[in-house]
Amino acid sequence: MAWVIVGGADGFVINPRQFFFQDGSFTDAGVAEPPDPTYHRVATGQEYRFSIDYSALSKDPNANKSAAGYLYAPGTPVAIWE
Repeated sequence: MAWVIVGGADGFVINPRQFFFQDGSFTDAGVAEPPDPTYHRVATGQEYRFSIDYSALSKDPNANKSAAGYLYAPGTPVAIWE
């Protein structure tokens, strides 16, 4: 899964642990692909792309993926892509 970040007014610092897949109680934190984006600082208005390998998705026990999504969550999820 490729993520695209655009730095906001204060920029953005990448923390791959905040980008994950969730389907009910099943969560796949994934593994950041090289180059490691951890703590990369994205300047205001700049774009940065990185990828995370969610290879554990095949272990998701939920047959109905209607509640599943890729999340960015700095605390409570603020964005979801389904």
